Amino acid sequence: ERLNDWMGELSKTEPVVVFCAYGFHVGCTTAAELRKAGFDARYMAGGHSAWKAIKGQVKLHDGPKGLEAA
Repeated sequence: ERLNDWMGELSKTEPVVVFCAYGFHVGCTTAAELRKAGFDARYMAGGHSAWKAIKGQVKLHDGPKGLEAA
C-alpha cells in the first residue's frame, strides 16, 4: 500500500529482491507491481531466514526514506 511512497528511491538498473516478513505473500504482490513499473524485481521465497540459511550475501542499508523499523 505504501509502494508508491518509496518506489522512486529504487534503481531500475539493479535487481530488486523483496520478501514478506510475515508470510502473507505481500512480497509476491510487491514484486509484481515493481515489475509492472519496469523494475527487475523478484520475490524471495522463504524470506530472509532462508537466505541466511544458505549463507547468502547480505548488504545492509537504511532502506527507503520514511520507513521505520517495526
